[in-house]
Amino acid sequence: MIYSLMRQCDFAGVHYDRVVALNPNNVYSSTGRGLWLAYVGRGHEAVESLDADLRRDTFPPTWYWECRVIALFQVRQHAQALEAFQQMDLLHWWSHC
Repeated sequence: MIYSLMRQCDFAGVHYDRVVALNPNNVYSSTGRGLWLAYVGRGHEAVESLDADLRRDTFPPTWYWECRVIALFQVRQHAQALEAFQQMDLLHWWSHC
């Protein structure tokens, strides 16, 4: 995430790919990778990745929904983005920004 925030997206992608390869069942890492995919304009891949995360963890943390909203909005699936937004626990919401 730090590389992403520093706008060094290539490095971020290398590290996200590696962490997911080392532990593919870690939903937190793959959700971070999904957000990174959305940030670099690979929204459809991001949605697919986040869909897989939701299948592995049916009760994700609130920030998962934020990542999903960003990816869905990017691929212009606005109705689904609104549904994802409504899943967020706004009392415990935090932002990646």
